Amino acid sequence: MEPALKADNICWSVAGKPILSGVSFSLPKGQVLGLIGPNGAGKSSLLRCLYRYIQPDTGNILLHGDAIDGMSLQTFARQVAVVQQDMPLASELSLRQLVATGLTPYKRLFERNSAEDNNAVDAALAQVGLHQQAEAMFRHLSGGEKQRALIARAIVQKPALLLLDEPTNHLDIRYQIQILELVRSLGVSVIASIHDLNLAAAMCDELLLLHQGRVIAAGDAATVLTEQRVSEVFGVCCQISRHSQTGKPLLQYFYGYAPPTADKTDAVRCDNGVNYAAK
Repeated sequence: MEPALKADNICWSVAGKPILSGVSFSLPKGQVLGLIGPNGAGKSSLLRCLYRYIQPDTGNILLHGDAIDGMSLQTFARQVAVVQQDMPLASELSLRQLVATGLTPYKRLFERNSAEDNNAVDAALAQVGLHQQAEAMFRHLSGGEKQRALIARAIVQKPALLLLDEPTNHLDIRYQIQILELVRSLGVSVIASIHDLNLAAAMCDELLLLHQGRVIAAGDAATVLTEQRVSEVFGVCCQISRHSQTGKPLLQYFYGYAPPTADKTDAVRCDNGVNYAAK
């Protein structure tokens, strides 16, 4: 089956410094792919390449078999929705107005919303549990409500692919779980960058681990998340068991790391479940 999205040898650099180096992966239709990796690994840069905010130096990105750089912006926007960490311009919009902007790829210039459009907005607000706050200003919503509002905006856009840049950032654990369960329920292909490895393991079909702009591992959570790999990439020691509910990997971290200094690295050595920070 043709993948929803395929990236081949994506490279991108800034002022001669490589940010992404030879990144390749594919996303099966209807699956959720979690982008994981430490800060600066290239997760947000990769997402920006995927939604055409930046142009990679080399490589190809295919959406349902078609190169995204050959699509018109309108055609691309009808197939791909993006939920970013924040939308400063949304602060002056009501929740209903914000969600309605998801209809833009389907509208002509100055075309007004139809009754059908308004019904679609109402349905999306109901789907994310915000229909009673439709007239509230976006800036007055809580963090979890803002993320649900942005997902409602994506719902009315009717995408085949949804891209999310750290959708659970700054949310408490209840909202983190709710947001990702909501995303999974939409039935579309999803790529999301996620910091919490346990949350990524539980909620994603597959994971793509990036480090220093390169793909370190890809596949299901049990394949990608090993104690040795977590130590090497994230610089922490952990013990991995199985979650009693999901059967997915469950990471238990160890503590007591010495801070890095100018003449010592921050590498760690893990022996028999005990961590030894660089001294």
